[in-house]
Amino acid sequence: MNGSRSMYRNPQVLDRKAHAELRFQPSSDFSFAADQGSFPILVNEFPEAAASYPLLFVRHEDRAPVPIASTGLGLDRNEFVDAAGRWQSDAYVPAYVRRYPFTFTDLGAARERSGDLVLCIDLDAPQLREEGVGLFDAPTDSSSVADRALEFCNRFQAGYRQTLAFAEHLDTLGLFVERRFKVTYDRAEQRDRVLQGCSVIDEERLQALDDDAFLELRRRNYLPAIYAHLRSLHRLVSLAAKLH
Repeated sequence: MNGSRSMYRNPQVLDRKAHAELRFQPSSDFSFAADQGSFPILVNEFPEAAASYPLLFVRHEDRAPVPIASTGLGLDRNEFVDAAGRWQSDAYVPAYVRRYPFTFTDLGAARERSGDLVLCIDLDAPQLREEGVGLFDAPTDSSSVADRALEFCNRFQAGYRQTLAFAEHLDTLGLFVERRFKVTYDRAEQRDRVLQGCSVIDEERLQALDDDAFLELRRRNYLPAIYAHLRSLHRLVSLAAKLH
């Protein structure tokens, strides 16, 4: 699948002194995500996200494939964000999008170790406005914007680790197969969109698992996500309809 450019245009490590004057104003403007054809999705989001998007898996090199929610059938545009920056009201908004403009970066990667995660912010984010609340201010008894962002990013990171464990376990069972989807989005003009470079869970391989392997999926509570993924593939047709 084609990769979209990052939502984060100018990410910087958040620093209490350097960014003391930054002010934050929540916004319903999702223009920052308008050119994203897909988003990472966490395994605990599958049941909700499956009602809105096809959930696919993308493999990078020899690692286990990671799940994504397709919002543009491989194109660099998000069919769920309109020209005014509004996300389709009845569609689920992935946690990856909701944590913006905050994210983590791994400083340890430059030191040949991992785990040194620090909070970052996109300094070009539309949520940074003059009339907002200071990032490090704590209104009344509540925590600051930065503290809440750190908590959300920590939860996201925990969900990401769970998602990797889910994908790696399914990969060891050989459940993934690569698929090439040809979706017609304009029957009158016979225009098609080919989606390739993605993998799905093969239902026949799932049903062929021995009892012990299948029961282990149930023990790990992976079955709801698996069936949500399989159900979500029907969303390819409705997503193609948006390309008119």
